[in-house]
Amino acid sequence: MLEALFLALSECYFFLSYVSGRNAFPPRLTPAQERDCIDRMSAGDEDARRMLIEHNLRLVAHVAGKYRSTGLENDDLISIGTIGLIKAVSTFSPESGTALATYAARCIENEILMVLRAGKKRRREVSMQEPVGADKEGNELTLLDILGTEGGEVEEEVERRSSAVRVRRLIRTALLPRERIPELPDAKRDRYVADFGLKRTDAAQLAGDPSVSAFFERAAAAADAKAVATVANVMVNLAPAYDAITPAQVASVSGLLATDAITFAQAREVLDAVNGTELDPEKVVDERGMRQTTDTAALEPIVDEVLGRCVDQVQQYHDGNKKVIGFLVGQCMKAAKGSGNPKLFNQLLAKKLG
Repeated sequence: MLEALFLALSECYFFLSYVSGRNAFPPRLTPAQERDCIDRMSAGDEDARRMLIEHNLRLVAHVAGKYRSTGLENDDLISIGTIGLIKAVSTFSPESGTALATYAARCIENEILMVLRAGKKRRREVSMQEPVGADKEGNELTLLDILGTEGGEVEEEVERRSSAVRVRRLIRTALLPRERIPELPDAKRDRYVADFGLKRTDAAQLAGDPSVSAFFERAAAAADAKAVATVANVMVNLAPAYDAITPAQVASVSGLLATDAITFAQAREVLDAVNGTELDPEKVVDERGMRQTTDTAALEPIVDEVLGRCVDQVQQYHDGNKKVIGFLVGQCMKAAKGSGNPKLFNQLLAKKLG
């Protein structure tokens, strides 16, 4: 995990040299060049992946320009957007039918929006190291220097917080809804983790805004119990880009994702279609023929045909290039005309390749 983080940061530093230095952004690739790079990247070519990122940096600058009035420096916006671009190229699937530029623009915008939302929560934070003045000798004083506690005050504070937790628990279990005081964000975050099994970071993001948490709880109530964690994932990573979707639509898309009926990339396409409408995501998926085949018996012949045809890539896999399995999954998806489930294709390929 640390290696992956180091790689992402080093890539981000490299690409940001175009922003901080005097170099111009490289030109966009032609459609033919872009397709060639995508095919080579699917086969494990890191140079092709780097080229796709480098030649889409203009898109980062374009998207970042829409958020210059938010208070963030332009360099910061481009830095954040570049991280979104790297994620987009790394997760792009040509079989989704969505253009790379469209998918990348959405990822860049989501990355910027997540940082802006997080920034709203930190506006009222005060650092204990913040300078507040100077002493008689001219030495800088911070809040940490001038704040102190009386004897026994720490113990009293620990007891007070412990009692507050017990009181909040009793309020949730013993009082009627109309008798309860509003739930605090931290308590709501802990409840989401305990009741729904959400990641703490996702739970905190959902609980921090009352309107977002209310939307999430309505969507979770409409979804199958096993899909609630997916509802949170959709709310955090997809929903911020849409301003007119309903909790029922989010619940439906989450159910489709949880059952592997569609991919994450297809979920974006479905949300694009239903945003601002009363369309049912299930019907959109069926009308567009997007529903993924999850019958392994139907997928195995496709896998066998691809393995028999791609003998060079199979040999590369056995020689240690495990990334080439991504190329083989793409070939399976192409042979299935996009109707096969990529996760199942990956599992079947790994099993047959040994």
